[in-house]
Amino acid sequence: MDLTRRNLLLARQAGPQESVQLVRALAEPLPFGPETFDAVVMRLALHHFLQPALAIAAARSLLPPRGRLVVLDVLGPEHRSTSELRDAIERLRDPSHTALLSRSALAGQLRSAGLELREETLWSQLRQFSEWAAIVNEPRRMQTSGSIHVERASSIPGKR
Repeated sequence: MDLTRRNLLLARQAGPQESVQLVRALAEPLPFGPETFDAVVMRLALHHFLQPALAIAAARSLLPPRGRLVVLDVLGPEHRSTSELRDAIERLRDPSHTALLSRSALAGQLRSAGLELREETLWSQLRQFSEWAAIVNEPRRMQTSGSIHVERASSIPGKR
């Protein structure tokens, strides 16, 4: 499920999907009944929702009592001012970005939705600025971001 036709087309082109139905819809409210799926995957989605807790609760409603929700997303810093700076820079690259949840905020929202965290895997991936900027593939929007990134990074508490 995705809101954008482009992403659904890319998913369709990715390979044979006899048992997969692609649906264009918003994630809240979901166009499915309660306990429809045994598992739900939210991949790189939460940081695009104004209210990620609503999206998590909506995904939870699709699951039976022993169902699984898999969340794969980028985590933000725990420190608020660092997180706000990171989100501001992220929005330069991708205007659909809202905010990254910190690890503790995500865990809290999962608990609030009645979910139990059973397994957690964390990893880091360092990127060059040009690689990160190219992910959204909007070169015109990213032309001035390099200088903004360097200038604003010096304002992060504890970073010099």
